[in-house]
Amino acid sequence: IGARIFEEQLDMYLCQYLGYGQAEVERFFKLYSTPDEGLSFPRFKQGYCDLNPFFISKRRSEIIVRKPGSLGQQQVNLEDLCACEVYICDPPGQAFVDGC
Repeated sequence: IGARIFEEQLDMYLCQYLGYGQAEVERFFKLYSTPDEGLSFPRFKQGYCDLNPFFISKRRSEIIVRKPGSLGQQQVNLEDLCACEVYICDPPGQAFVDGC
């Protein structure tokens, strides 16, 4: 049996270290954990590929946050967001918004 990742650990890494918002951590945990295993490391790796601080797309009714220091003045792309609240608290080098 592999190690489980607890929601508090995920919160510490994604929110405090990488600058994601709390709602995104909760969404990630809900999508990739299972009732019997919680969040296993293989499932974390599978979901981690979907995380991208610079390209946010195809989201519905979510709150999306990029905390100060999380973008490093890189470009951020927002695409196909429906009824979302987006808070970019770090000045991006450039912003591209399409289909929102």
